[in-house]
Amino acid sequence: MRSTTCLLILGLISMVFACSNDDDNGPGEPQIEEGLFYDGPNANAPFLPAGEYEAAVRFPSDQTSQYSGRQLRSVHLYFYNLPTGVQVKIYSGDDTSAPDSLLYSGNITRNELPAFAWSAHLLTPPLTIHGAELW
Repeated sequence: MRSTTCLLILGLISMVFACSNDDDNGPGEPQIEEGLFYDGPNANAPFLPAGEYEAAVRFPSDQTSQYSGRQLRSVHLYFYNLPTGVQVKIYSGDDTSAPDSLLYSGNITRNELPAFAWSAHLLTPPLTIHGAELW
């Protein structure tokens, strides 16, 4: 039986830098002091058949430059069906079609992921944001 593995580059459905106040968080959404969000309020998440997937979110430098000198401390994820495991990868780059340099890679196991709820992956160590494009 094929196991479900999700390979994520800075997130699947919603990515949050734990580093703009977001007082509009709905029930079950992460309460982030400051963050850079890819989406709005979530109603659900993708329903994917078993397999390996890679998803990417690109934050251009005009969005990250306001956080220059601050630290990226966590990535928040939301899943409908729980994968067997997740690999969070953070890249930098200035090419709009693909990331460039791997800055961080970390694994999340299935027992660390709640279904139908937000999950936070803490970066160890946190990454310093330099205002460059992040994936």
